[in-house]
Amino acid sequence: MSTHKTKLVHCNTITYVYDYVSSSNISNFTFEDESLQLQRLILTNFVKEYLVDKLVLNVDKQKLSTLKPKLLRFLSAIESSASSHQLEYLSSFGIKIRPKYLAILQNDDERSCLHVLTNTRAHFTDQRLTELWGDSVQLDVLPYTYILNEFATLISNNNNKAFKSNNLEKPLILHNEMADDFIEKHNLLESDEYHTYEIKDSKRRTTVTVNEYRNIP
Repeated sequence: MSTHKTKLVHCNTITYVYDYVSSSNISNFTFEDESLQLQRLILTNFVKEYLVDKLVLNVDKQKLSTLKPKLLRFLSAIESSASSHQLEYLSSFGIKIRPKYLAILQNDDERSCLHVLTNTRAHFTDQRLTELWGDSVQLDVLPYTYILNEFATLISNNNNKAFKSNNLEKPLILHNEMADDFIEKHNLLESDEYHTYEIKDSKRRTTVTVNEYRNIP
């Protein structure tokens, strides 16, 4: 017997609530593809405000095999730029900063570059970042909606490759009663910042009502 069911995906700054009718829980809808999963990961780890920093690092096509270790050294160099006072302050609370990053290598005829999101803040000019990277670097500050669309487009190209740190937080996924408890606890139904739309699940021929609850300054 089909009944009303709910799936909730909490990505820190945005919570998605999927309402549908089915005889059983649906773990993954057909529209929850790699691009959408990537967007959720970005929201959960890198979107704290409306504007998001993104680094674009020029890449030498002849040195792709050493790209990941080079990126790690680059991010470590940025992190070490923090003042000793700041590091001591964080250490006094037992806080250890571990750089998070998500990068997509864009490798096509037009260019080879890394699009990088990271929790390591780059308080440098493009020139200083270029010196640290050893090649051209551009720091962009963009709306999170642009970032989400851009990375979804990049990952859909089979010539591009994504890689990320192993300490990224995963979105919280809840179903039915647990989802309802989360909605009540966080007063989502009282939120003014929400958007509602419908999506078809083509495999199951089910219409899913989606409510997006946003908490982005």
